[in-house]
Amino acid sequence: MRTIKFKDKGKEVLDLQIRLKRLGYGLKADGLYLEDTKHAVQDFKAQHNLGENCDVDFKVWSALVDANFSLGERNLYLTIPHFHGADVAELQKALSFLGFFNDKTDGIFGAQTETALRKFQSDMHLISDGVCGLNTFEALESTRVRWQNAHSNEQNLDCQDDLERKKSLEFEVVDNISACVYGLDDFSFDIAQRIGNLSKARSLDTKIVCASSAQLTPASNAFLVGIGLDKSFDGENCISLNFDNFELFCNRLKFYLSMLEKQNKRIYISIDNKAF
Repeated sequence: MRTIKFKDKGKEVLDLQIRLKRLGYGLKADGLYLEDTKHAVQDFKAQHNLGENCDVDFKVWSALVDANFSLGERNLYLTIPHFHGADVAELQKALSFLGFFNDKTDGIFGAQTETALRKFQSDMHLISDGVCGLNTFEALESTRVRWQNAHSNEQNLDCQDDLERKKSLEFEVVDNISACVYGLDDFSFDIAQRIGNLSKARSLDTKIVCASSAQLTPASNAFLVGIGLDKSFDGENCISLNFDNFELFCNRLKFYLSMLEKQNKRIYISIDNKAF
């Protein structure tokens, strides 16, 4: 494409203005590259570290196209070259907040994003094909209220204060639920004890208790959370999920507890002991 410059006019300028308007810039889409368009371009370039002048070259145009994608507008899957854009970044943010993605939110649909997507699809009882299509979009949309306000850079905090805040947010799940946690074997029971000890360390008024087995009757408003190494557990009226990453544990658990219906408060977590 030719570089679009100040005082140019025509269809290319009109397309530029329409894309800027989609991003929230208040300008008139008339095909004339004048002052309002110039200021919008300069602001967009500053936000994306693309220089200070008002020229729109191929690099700027590519960034503008990427920024205009919204999740659900196109199918996303692993391919070469990789899909990239604001929709991919939104997908990564959602999967991260829900406890499936633990990599950098970079807007590039790579292997880690596909793996996280497949896990989400499997746990939502969708075909785990790694393609973010209509059914997956609908499943993500049903959980939007839980992740739409999450900070996209949550996984990339680097100062100590922010790391402490992130840690606090991750373990918020043990502060706000009533649950009885038990292990089905010695190793899993140790994990259950660690969860119980963690909750007690955070608050003496914790509603998390650790039990030696499932042979108990928890409070009516409490979740019964079983932990074990068996990946094929099939308990009656029990939600089952696989767990293989300690970094994602709390967000993943919080997501599933929030998804459980009131009449179904049993959840089983199969774990990979290498993750601990």
